[in-house]
Amino acid sequence: MPNLDKDLSPLAARVVADLRALSNLLIGAGNHGDAIRLQGYAASVRQIEGELLAAESRRAVKPARKRRGGQRQTSAT
Repeated sequence: MPNLDKDLSPLAARVVADLRALSNLLIGAGNHGDAIRLQGYAASVRQIEGELLAAESRRAVKPARKRRGGQRQTSAT
């Protein structure tokens, strides 16, 4: 599994920056509805990134499960 902190954070940050830049261009061109939609997409990317990072950190600190009963016994025939 990739390290989400190293792999996804820069990608998500770039996506958010690109969406915000495009949103600003659309506002300048008078397309306010599309600009607001892109700002919503940027917020969604940030939220998904946060959820993925939280899941990764929970997975990293989850203790290993202990096996019960030790080794299985097999009968020799």
